[in-house]
Amino acid sequence: MRSFWRWLCCLWVLVAPSLALAHPQLEDALALGVSRTGLEIEVRSTLRPVIVAANATPRAGSSFSPQEIAILIRDHAPYLAAHLRVRAGAETLVPSIVSAMPVEVLSTPIQHSIDLERYHARFVLHYPTERAVTRVSLEQDMLTDAPADRSWRLSYIVVARDVGSQRLLGTGLLTRDRGFDLDLPELAASAVSSGFLGYFWAGLRHIVSGWDHLLFVSALVLGARRLRELVLVVLSFTLAHSLTLTL
Repeated sequence: MRSFWRWLCCLWVLVAPSLALAHPQLEDALALGVSRTGLEIEVRSTLRPVIVAANATPRAGSSFSPQEIAILIRDHAPYLAAHLRVRAGAETLVPSIVSAMPVEVLSTPIQHSIDLERYHARFVLHYPTERAVTRVSLEQDMLTDAPADRSWRLSYIVVARDVGSQRLLGTGLLTRDRGFDLDLPELAASAVSSGFLGYFWAGLRHIVSGWDHLLFVSALVLGARRLRELVLVVLSFTLAHSLTLTL
């Protein structure tokens, strides 16, 4: 009987996430360069946000042609510029699009179902300023106007550097609910605390809203017969998950 319930729990762990559509979250990289003449932002994105934002479907079959992808990437640059708001102090900066192109050389069709996370696009935006930058603020509401059947959420891992010296200025997480702020005169105090708190709250929200993770851990707990086994299982899962995140 105990074996039956174990198998039932395992089956539920496998099926439940697909029934609940899990939590469609996307995470891309944003490099912020700070100089005396302005700011430069480089976004390295998978093709998934590009397709979701445009609500695009392949013209034929289930694959996008390289030409279709190139056009979608080009058209995504103004969308990115409109949904990413950048301020230097109290001044809202107006960007110019420097480039928008695929990272990999695309020579074969891109499968809509499996290839969009394997290939990337690179966008570069320049934000000129007329005065020295002492504080930078980023906000974004990417994919808030995506199709209603999927509540897509996109976040960015932000790395800020001085363009001239390539000195690290700060890191953090930019989400729909939490902006990224960088005070340049007080980097030692603000950059570390802002980055840590950003990751902490994002991780907490990810755990609470991640039913697939909670169900998986619940199945591990139900499979333990003794306290020692429970401790070892939970510890092993935590170490393994931490290792994959670190890598």
